[in-house]
Amino acid sequence: MFNYLNEKRTEKILSDAVTDTLLDYAQQRKWKMITTISDSKTYPLISHEIHRELQSGGIRNSDIILNGSDLIADERSVMTVLTEIDINTEALIAVGSGTITDIVRFVSHRLQKEYISIPTAPSVDGYTSSGAPIILRGYKRYIACHSPSLLIASPSILSNAPRDMIVAGFGEVLGKVIALADLELAHLLMKAPFDRTIAEHTLLAYSITMENAAEIGQKETAAVMVLFDALTTSGESMRRFGSSDSISGSEHHISHFLEMRHLICNRPLMLHGIKVALGAIIAAQWYRALRKIKKEDVLQHKLQVPDYEKDLTDIEKLLGEPGKILLEENTYISTLDIYRVAQIRTRLLDHWDEVQSIAARVPEPEELSEFFNNAGGRTIISRYAGLADEEIHTAARLCHYVRNRFTIKTLLFTLGLPSNITINYQ
Repeated sequence: MFNYLNEKRTEKILSDAVTDTLLDYAQQRKWKMITTISDSKTYPLISHEIHRELQSGGIRNSDIILNGSDLIADERSVMTVLTEIDINTEALIAVGSGTITDIVRFVSHRLQKEYISIPTAPSVDGYTSSGAPIILRGYKRYIACHSPSLLIASPSILSNAPRDMIVAGFGEVLGKVIALADLELAHLLMKAPFDRTIAEHTLLAYSITMENAAEIGQKETAAVMVLFDALTTSGESMRRFGSSDSISGSEHHISHFLEMRHLICNRPLMLHGIKVALGAIIAAQWYRALRKIKKEDVLQHKLQVPDYEKDLTDIEKLLGEPGKILLEENTYISTLDIYRVAQIRTRLLDHWDEVQSIAARVPEPEELSEFFNNAGGRTIISRYAGLADEEIHTAARLCHYVRNRFTIKTLLFTLGLPSNITINYQ
């Protein structure tokens, strides 16, 4: 049995010879039965070839094909796989993007089985991470699981992925510059964990990806693989840091709020990375606001504690039952009192130059918009219906309730500093 509590680092193989590599790996482990999980969109890409290759190699392979239309990693999808899977299977193969991977990661962990990831799009940073974001009762929870023992990435498959999914992956990497600033800010002001070496590696991956934005937008294979490397670097970094979550901050909190809103309204979901890019551009406006504040002006602003009753009403109005769960799970903001807020202000003043140094490393929102547009993001955003400006403003206003984390939004909110935003897709 796979010892999922003492897992090793994921072995990564970049090769278009997916089936040969997979068969060799399975035969080395002397597996007799493997289950492949894909969806109706990813099955034709490679799963049917995997089935044929494994069967010809003497390994029994069963397929579970989920509905690819608006598939989400929720209780229904998880239960479908648990119901259809043969309990005697020795390993699972995830053929797909983030959703399929999250479902398989969760199921394989609960069954204490090894799993292999075969990504079909460079769309998320979670392929090598150990956490599974699962939507339960409309609320996204990050559940600690395990990482794949093997990842086989085919450059030809990844570079031929739908443009939307490539841009979504670019949006994930774009958001890292905000996440890193938020993590360092929380470390400085709240003594939250922060690993500078991991941050430097992630920032380098971000920078290289931004330099290749136009080529990624043209789906050039080499550039797409640069993007994919940046995505997997992020997932591996957080696992070594001891977290099952991705490197994320206020940009992800906005994204999660909007995703929950889409679910409650039963709308087609915008790809996660697209929402992260929007969140990053918004958060960059907050860092610009911080750069414009003078130290002596901080004391002139009135300290704020949450108007919990009002915020509760607004969140429940927009998110319904998932909003209640959100507030029950994440109590950091709702329990803030004036004494703790005053402590935050004192720490800010004591570390003023260091905080401003962090803010200075965050690009202007227009620069992030340009990167995103160069990668093809502008035309994609314009095709998504149902995302009203009012909903984005509300998500930005209340996103600090989404996770128990200190971010730039928490800082501006509690100190009464300006956090207004401008929405501009261009």
